[in-house]
Formats: sequence, structure tokens, C-alpha cells
Amino acid sequence: MSGEVFDERFAEFVAKTIRGPKFGAFEQLVAQHLVAAVASDPLRKIRLVCEAAYMCNPEKLNIDLDRLEVTYKVATSLINVVASEGIGVIICAVPWAFPPSAESFRRFIKPWWSSEFLSYTVDGTSSEVERVEKELNAMAEDQRFFNITMGGKAALTVLGYRSLVSQFVGWAMPFIQQVFEKVSRTVSPTVYNEVLRMMARTGEGFPRERGRREASMGERG
Repeated sequence: MSGEVFDERFAEFVAKTIRGPKFGAFEQLVAQHLVAAVASDPLRKIRLVCEAAYMCNPEKLNIDLDRLEVTYKVATSLINVVASEGIGVIICAVPWAFPPSAESFRRFIKPWWSSEFLSYTVDGTSSEVERVEKELNAMAEDQRFFNITMGGKAALTVLGYRSLVSQFVGWAMPFIQQVFEKVSRTVSPTVYNEVLRMMARTGEGFPRERGRREASMGERG
């Protein structure tokens, strides 16, 4: 299931809950994001919680605004990964939501990316592969990272993509759990429980479409 289908189903769920018992529209919308986050895969959970925090004015929540922006932009980028057939395997390209610069690498990637190993593949003859390898090794760390993850001289593999996701989620989730707790204080138990009951009545489980897509890519690779 694509991200677009997921968002359409979420929009349908929002419309149904709005037609339910009338609470404050703002409080209800925040509750919808929190409820959807609980049943979502890690990346989408991170995105939804960040969006809920932005709706609540993050400055008033007393959270790290820079970390919130970094977390949100990286999660959004990883969710929108483009996967395609290439070089005999499934390759991925991440459309980073920031310029592929040294400054962006320092701010958005370095805090959570701790491994120098990045699984990628290079197309061409053995001499061409050797030449590209030398070029990549001669690049600065940020240039090499963006070149591989965005599909430049090399192509990121499914294993490489999953490694990025695992490292990012491991770094982001403790922070997101804290943000979730602070955002939840802005929603009354009555509103939250009503949205939860409405979700159960409509049968919306918000399937883990990202996990399914990754499994599919893994099987094909």
C-alpha cells in the first residue's frame, strides 16, 4: 500500500470523526494524530507526532525545536523513498528534504548516522566499478553520503536503506515518546477516548504500509 493510499484513508477517518460528537476542532485534530501514530509504523509515527507538536506550538511544549525539525524532515524524507529495479537488485533513492550540503549533513544526518558502512551498488564493468569506488572514497563524507543515498554515481540498496531507517528510528524514538507525552497533555481524556472509539468503529487499523513495502523490496532483491 502506498503512502498516498494511507493518507487518503487517514483523511477519511478524520472526516468520520469530525462528523461524530462535537469537541474542539483543534483538540480533536491533535487527538486524531496521536491515535493514528499509535497504530503506525515507526517512521510514520514519528511524522505524525511531530506534526501534532507543530500544531500545539512546540515552543509552549518546552521541547527542543531544532531536534524536532531535524526529526521531522528526516522522517519525511525516509518515508518518501523511491524504490526501483536496477543493476539486478532493488535500489533506493532518498529525496532528502534539505539541500545536500556539508551544513545539512552536519545538522540533519550526523546526529543519528553512526556507521561508515553504507550498502550500495555500482553498475558497469569491473574497471568502471573500480573507478567509481575510487571517486567515492576520495569524496568528503557528506558528498559521499548524499551521492549514494540520492542515486548519484552509486545506488543505495534495500539493505542500505533499512540501515538508515534503523539508525534513525533508534535515535529519534526516545525523543518522540517524550514529545508524544507532552502533546497528549493538550488533549482531554474524553476527546482522546472518543476518537479512539470512533477509530475502532470505523475499523481503521492504519496498516504498516511502509513495512510491507520494505518486505516486498527485500523479497525481490
